[in-house]
Amino acid sequence: MQRVLWIILTMGVITLLPLGGSEYLAAAPVDESAAPAPAEGKAGGNAQALVDEGNRYAAKGDYDRAIASYTQALALNPKLAGAYNNRGVAYQSKGDYDRAIADFNQALAIEPRYPGAYNNRGVVYKNKRDYDRAIADFNQAITLNPQDTTSYYNRAVAYAGKGDYGRAIADYDRVLSANPQDALAYFNKAAACEKVGRNKEAVAAYKRFLQYAPPQLASAIDYAKQRVRALGK
Repeated sequence: MQRVLWIILTMGVITLLPLGGSEYLAAAPVDESAAPAPAEGKAGGNAQALVDEGNRYAAKGDYDRAIASYTQALALNPKLAGAYNNRGVAYQSKGDYDRAIADFNQALAIEPRYPGAYNNRGVVYKNKRDYDRAIADFNQAITLNPQDTTSYYNRAVAYAGKGDYGRAIADYDRVLSANPQDALAYFNKAAACEKVGRNKEAVAAYKRFLQYAPPQLASAIDYAKQRVRALGK
């Protein structure tokens, strides 16, 4: 799964960089792996080729063409859970959350043990601020694939959205145990620690974020430096 950078302000507004105020860096994963599905004969082969074409369009950010390719693939083979999942990701990227959820539902109807579809549907619910449904979907994804830290990360963001900062911190710690150089998890853990007055932990997490943050997160880096100075007084 990939992480696409979004900024979720604590007031519930979703926007892109730059940062302002107290923020969480939320990763919206794009799982474009195809779940097992029948692909028999020429039509099946053409369907998979169309899914691959859709993936290439999606990688370029051309979501309308990606959706068209996935739709053509499903016309040839309506049992391709991966095509429904990937079309759902494309709809999600366009902000069409209702169609995205409908496609993830279809993917899960075909392949009930599809952790990526649960995770991606959870991201949409999180973006809609339906945190309880988001957490339920991340729980399912974790049950099916406990080694993948992406759903732990997203569940942490959902817990933070609900104001359950203790559980959010615990999930960020799980992510960091597996990926000790995950800058985004350090940033979010620091912000959550501030919310519950764990300022020494917040400073330590901001410092680790500054150690590992890529240069393109310049606004977040400036913010973290400000918080280290403020909390260190």
